[in-house]
Amino acid sequence: MKDAVSFMLLVRSKRHGKSISRVGGAVCFLWTRFFLHRNLAYIVAQQSNRVDIGHPNIGGLQICYYEGDVFEDAPVNLVNISSSDLVDFFTHTRLRLPALLVTPPGLSEQDKQELREAFKQLRKTVLMDRDALGRDYLMRCKSLEPPR
Repeated sequence: MKDAVSFMLLVRSKRHGKSISRVGGAVCFLWTRFFLHRNLAYIVAQQSNRVDIGHPNIGGLQICYYEGDVFEDAPVNLVNISSSDLVDFFTHTRLRLPALLVTPPGLSEQDKQELREAFKQLRKTVLMDRDALGRDYLMRCKSLEPPR
């Protein structure tokens, strides 16, 4: 845990009008993320980072998704998801999809790459399912008769 805490020690600063963080010496733009290490998710969620949601005047709270045991005192932006419900949850939620996958320290590069590929496939599946759901809702709305 101590290595994980030092690994994810984030320092927020402003550069070019966007929030960035320093993770292990690397500079990263803040995005909604899915964490494979629940304690890292908790640490980042406690920071209440703001993210660019594409609106000129409104920023969003960074959502930190994770799989694992539920925290008793979880911040509002820390979202626990069961791995068996990932596609269904992300297909039907109104929350932003995670843009990045954060792997725990100590994984081999091959394992990290495999996890990133699986995450990309998950996002692709969710986006296709969301599109199909939207088309279904549109067809239902078109078939409704207006009230008289």
